[in-house]
Amino acid sequence: AITGDDSTGTGRQIAPWRTIAKAATNLFPGAYLAIHQGDYYENVDLTKAASSTNRIRIIGYGMTSGRFNTRNGYYTYDGVSLSTNVGNSSLIYIYPTAHYVEVFNSTLGPATNNTSGIMMVQGSDALPGNSASFAVISNNWFRSIDYINIMGYGGTNKVINNWFSDGDGQSDVVRMWGKNVWVTNNVVTNV
Repeated sequence: AITGDDSTGTGRQIAPWRTIAKAATNLFPGAYLAIHQGDYYENVDLTKAASSTNRIRIIGYGMTSGRFNTRNGYYTYDGVSLSTNVGNSSLIYIYPTAHYVEVFNSTLGPATNNTSGIMMVQGSDALPGNSASFAVISNNWFRSIDYINIMGYGGTNKVINNWFSDGDGQSDVVRMWGKNVWVTNNVVTNV
């Protein structure tokens, strides 16, 4: 919480940490991180492991932050609001080993200086099978993204029921490589 303290906080509601980065270092399988109202503008590196039965959930409650780097799979983002003007980046960066990442009910943008909304990056070679797979990106608003809204490699990724608006970058709204990719029921306006 913006009223928290990274030195004396415990991570509980009565004694929150100040930064998302501090909270991220204390995550564990099955944990959820509630980010309360405020402007944080951090670039947060999420490195803790999770599993199919113990997902890590990042839940936004009226917050705005900069970026999340997702290094492991089984993370769920719900209700986060991200924006940045840091160039050549993405708001949610999903590493090749981060399978089964979910992004729901979130607002991504505005983002400037060649910044993507969500990037699921390529593995060590060009084969889609070596990249993040089984992602679900649904019910989000991508607004004023000045590069590609969603770009990804990997298989069985789903981009469903999103709204893309007011982009001023590349013409690609979604650029995906891989087998079994679903891109359906999305709305594109003024891009």
